Amino acid sequence: MTNSPSNDRQIVGIMECGLSLAFGGLLASLQSLHRTPRGYACELSAWTFVTLLAGSILMFPLFKILIQSSDRKKRRVALTLIIFTGALGFFYPLRFVPQSKMPEVFAGLITAVFALGGIAFTMLKIHRYLSRDAEENSQVKPGH
Repeated sequence: MTNSPSNDRQIVGIMECGLSLAFGGLLASLQSLHRTPRGYACELSAWTFVTLLAGSILMFPLFKILIQSSDRKKRRVALTLIIFTGALGFFYPLRFVPQSKMPEVFAGLITAVFALGGIAFTMLKIHRYLSRDAEENSQVKPGH
C-alpha cells in the first residue's frame, strides 16, 4: 500500500468524522441522562438522536481545524473548545451523585486523572522518541 495524498485525505477525513461522531455521542449520552429517585437513568428519545447529529456537526469544524490547520492560534482555540466539551462530559454526571457518595467519587476521579495523565505522558515520550528516531534515520545516507 502506498501513501498517496488521496489515501492521506481519506484517512484524515475518517479521523475527523470519527472524532466528531464520538463527541456527538458524548453529548447525546449527556442529553439522555435524567434524574430519578435512585440517582439517574439514561432515557433515549428523539432528542438524543438530534443531539447526536447536532453535536457531531458542531464538533466537525473543530476537529478539521485541529487536524489540518497550520494556524497555531486557531488550533489552540479548537483544542480548548474540544477539551471544554470533554470536561463537560466528564463532570456533568456528577450532579446526579448523592452528597454522601462524593468523597468516594472524587477519590476515583483523582485516580483516573493520574492514570490518564500517566498514559498521556508515556504516549508523549513514545511520540518524541519515534519522531527523533525517524529524523535520525532520514538523515542517514544510503550505503553508509
